[in-house]
Amino acid sequence: MNSKYPQKPGLDFILKQAFFYWNKTLVFQLMFSIMYFGIFLTVFFMCDMKYGIIGEFNEVGKYMQDGMKVYMEQLNKLVSTDNYQNFSLWIMGTTIFLYPLNLGFFQIYRKWIPARSRNSAIYLPGITD
Repeated sequence: MNSKYPQKPGLDFILKQAFFYWNKTLVFQLMFSIMYFGIFLTVFFMCDMKYGIIGEFNEVGKYMQDGMKVYMEQLNKLVSTDNYQNFSLWIMGTTIFLYPLNLGFFQIYRKWIPARSRNSAIYLPGITD
């Protein structure tokens, strides 16, 4: 009777498997984080040195004491400058460039972990090798 109706895995089994996969990916998570933030912060500070946006934000922040209306006027002036727009484009471009890095690490991870260890209750059936 039990062979016709197999038991579903319990919560403890699912959590154990999830922790196992999380533990296996820690190296990739660490590499991804170091590369992502290293590249992102390098571009961020390079653009700040070129366009001086952080200093301008500090100057605009001083208007916060004069009221929200004055602050918003100064902030709108800052946002409409070419330096701010170029800075924003650089940051957006860097983020767009770095997004596939995570997908690439996922593909490396899938090749690194043997297929037999992925045959478990939490393996996603729609993903093929």
